[in-house]
Amino acid sequence: MTPRLHGIHHAARKDCEDANWSSGLTMWDRLHGTLRDDVAQEAITIGLPAYGSDADARLTTALALPFGPQKDAWTAT
Repeated sequence: MTPRLHGIHHAARKDCEDANWSSGLTMWDRLHGTLRDDVAQEAITIGLPAYGSDADARLTTALALPFGPQKDAWTAT
């Protein structure tokens, strides 16, 4: 699994969310039918739309994230 292939999993596109889970061998994604290698790297933005603000990038916000309510990841703020 190359960083480019795994980066597709972290794209801000819902159709890529359930693809390229492995960080080691592509064999597992091939076995489960989740391998996507048809997405151009230039065509994707990494991240989730709901967590794209500067406030979300603060360390204190990231540390508190598991203990509070979660945003709808696919709704931009």
